[in-house]
Amino acid sequence: PPDASYKTVSFTASDGVDLEGWYRPSRNGASVLMISGGGGNRRSTLRHAEMLVRHGYGVLVYDPRGSGNSEGTINSYGWGWEKDAAAALDFLAERDDVEPGRVGVLGLSTGADIAIDIAARRDDVKAVVADGSAAIGYQDIKAYTDDPVTRVPMWVLFKTIEVIQGRSGPEKSLAEQIAHSHAPHLIVSAGKPEKEWGELYDKAGGAHSELWYLPTAGHTAALKQYPEAYE
Repeated sequence: PPDASYKTVSFTASDGVDLEGWYRPSRNGASVLMISGGGGNRRSTLRHAEMLVRHGYGVLVYDPRGSGNSEGTINSYGWGWEKDAAAALDFLAERDDVEPGRVGVLGLSTGADIAIDIAARRDDVKAVVADGSAAIGYQDIKAYTDDPVTRVPMWVLFKTIEVIQGRSGPEKSLAEQIAHSHAPHLIVSAGKPEKEWGELYDKAGGAHSELWYLPTAGHTAALKQYPEAYE
């Protein structure tokens, strides 16, 4: 961990998967759940966590299922991660240093997708920063385009994942999820490939969504490339 103020913690998802991470207590009564990208782990969000720590926020970083010291099967599109995020939020709800109604989520890449998804499932997520959102499943591809040239190969991809892992993909698109969420969302989109995804989710989010588009930034690299503006 960055320093001794981060303590090793563990919690269990609703399907019995044990997860491990680090928690840095809050100094301002608010705390933020950090969610890494696909193939990442608790260290993947530390730059963003340390930014928040400087302002007094508590931060929870953890290894998604199948990575680091957490149990389970890895899925880089985040299938099953909503259970991980729910368990992490339950952990934060029991913390004495966190005031009720002062929990946010900051996700990177796949973690950004999960941040949007979990905010629609829970009323205890009061703010979301989704940095690098795109598609979590085929429902997102359908919401994104009608072009069969794009749809067909992505349908094959997600159907293959279903067959290999023996589970179904998400039933709702992220656009549907953000439309049903009441939390304010900041959508951070970097570079041309993310622009249209950001616009899709910003439009679906309506009045409680704001898009920050950085045309020359790298994927989830905006904090590193534009530290002052990002902070």
